[in-house]
Amino acid sequence: MELAIINGSPRPGKSNSKKYIQSFLKFFKKDCPVFTSKTDMPEKIWEGVKNATDILFVFPLYADGIPVSLLKFLKTASDFPSAKGKRVHVLINCGFFEAHQNDTAMEIIDTFCRQEGFVPGCKLSIGSGEAIMDSPFAFIAKHNIKKLAKNIKNGKNTIIYTSMPLTRKMFVKASTSYWLSLGRKNGITREQMESMEIEG
Repeated sequence: MELAIINGSPRPGKSNSKKYIQSFLKFFKKDCPVFTSKTDMPEKIWEGVKNATDILFVFPLYADGIPVSLLKFLKTASDFPSAKGKRVHVLINCGFFEAHQNDTAMEIIDTFCRQEGFVPGCKLSIGSGEAIMDSPFAFIAKHNIKKLAKNIKNGKNTIIYTSMPLTRKMFVKASTSYWLSLGRKNGITREQMESMEIEG
């Protein structure tokens, strides 16, 4: 099998998706071409994945769906029939505590596969994905990324859900502390962050 990876993040250079790809490659232990749907031309990507048997999309949850830059890229698939028939895998993360928040985005990818002639493959859904790789629980995410890499190599179709081993109350408390700290660094008060006012 030959795997190509597509970073579907709207900010691929400074994204959690990039961290996840780097971690995945350590476990996959095989050179894979990596493309970005935001900055690479569709022609370059589809030509680059032509000889691959499998594609792994790595992206964050955006408004309960997939990022618009990735959606625009997927719409170009019908122009490149030679790319079809490949197995499509997904590694998706969201800032929500519950990994099941990614279900709709995963279904969007499955629908794309059915409509465009691709084969749905493995999925890894990560909750609390904005923070987990920089937390003491990074080992949990890495363990499941390793499992994803193994399942893709073995041709399995699995769905893996993972998140921080916290209660929802503990997660909300920790995330609130994080955002307030980030606000202070940028000169923004809690009141401003809780306001619906964008400017002024």
